[in-house]
Amino acid sequence: MSELNIKEQLAHLNGEITGRLDQIEKGQREYSDQVKSELQALIGEHNEKASKLADNFGETQKQLDAIEIRFKELQKQGMSASKAAEKTIEQKFYEAMVAKKDEFSRMKNGHKVELDSKGLFTKAAGDMTFAASTTGQVGEETVLSILPQPERKNRVRNFLRQGVMTGELVRFPKDTGGEGTAANQTEGNAKSQLDRDLAAQSYDAQTIAAFLRISNQMLGDIAGISTYLSYELRRQLFNQEDSQLLTGDGTGTNLAGLAVNAADATDLGIVFKAGTEPYKWDAIAAAIAYLASQEFTANTILVNPIEYYEMMSAKGSNGQYVSPFYFDNGTGVATIFGMPISHTSAVAAGSFFVYDSMSEGQLFQREAPSVRFFEQDSDNVQKNLTTVRIEERLAHARFHDNAVFYDTFSDVISAITGEAS
Repeated sequence: MSELNIKEQLAHLNGEITGRLDQIEKGQREYSDQVKSELQALIGEHNEKASKLADNFGETQKQLDAIEIRFKELQKQGMSASKAAEKTIEQKFYEAMVAKKDEFSRMKNGHKVELDSKGLFTKAAGDMTFAASTTGQVGEETVLSILPQPERKNRVRNFLRQGVMTGELVRFPKDTGGEGTAANQTEGNAKSQLDRDLAAQSYDAQTIAAFLRISNQMLGDIAGISTYLSYELRRQLFNQEDSQLLTGDGTGTNLAGLAVNAADATDLGIVFKAGTEPYKWDAIAAAIAYLASQEFTANTILVNPIEYYEMMSAKGSNGQYVSPFYFDNGTGVATIFGMPISHTSAVAAGSFFVYDSMSEGQLFQREAPSVRFFEQDSDNVQKNLTTVRIEERLAHARFHDNAVFYDTFSDVISAITGEAS
């Protein structure tokens, strides 16, 4: 190949390369212009959307303002907050449908209708309160257990000697009297003879009981009801027990209470020099004196709470407290004339008991109070009921009737002074 041919080929190749480079440069310029054009179009579209959003925001704010005005108007007319909000939404929905009524008429030809939902489901902003912002019970609450009736603080059994028994009754022989007495002997003469009479005494165990029937739904749905029922049934049982231990007459199914054959004002036979204004504690002092005269030592005084605090707060004509009460802060026991005095609502107002707890008798427990639940009782299964029962068996054996003094304050004060309180 000649040198000339080589030069021609190189020139031709150089021309092709130059042409290709020009095409590449032209293509880059065209692509850059296209990208720039597309970017400007996107910016323009973004600005258009931003403008529309701003317009929509302004329109929404106008609708909110209109809703707030209507909302307040309805409230002024006496409508509740929740109902007023509901009414404004209904009205806006209606207005949107009216605005599109022409389009609704063309729906049969397949035309679609789009409602402008802006503002349809909004309400005026305001303070959140339970009345304005909630429906039903949405707040948390503190639910307490069942509030029962108050329990009697002092039960009568706590002031009696207690024991247990077996079998159905308590039996013991009791000295009921006799003839003859001990006497000094004259030398050569017969000694004095005496005898004693013994009589069998018996006290049957009596049952105190109660029951109630309750639906299984209540047992399952009310928190703490089983505990409450146990408490309430025990309270009712011990209330009856208190009554029996104080004033049961000992006949039939009744216990022999402290009041059975107890001494009273008619047994005193003494006159206290209590002054012109006798106090109720003078009646207590007379009862203590009587028991002492019968060889008993009074160690228990039971009164109603009213008399207890009335006596404790008594004042003389000079306005000073004159009560012979003494309260030991260490033991929490109040005493009068050196003997403990207690109050219980089981004692009737105006009455009082003074007795020797070691000599009056003893409380014997045959069966302790027990609460039981029974599903099988009567028609419980048919009616979804449960029977709850409480019962106990006990006897109160009385040893010495006259170891107890029981009467009213007015009767005793009248007997010892000739004046009623």
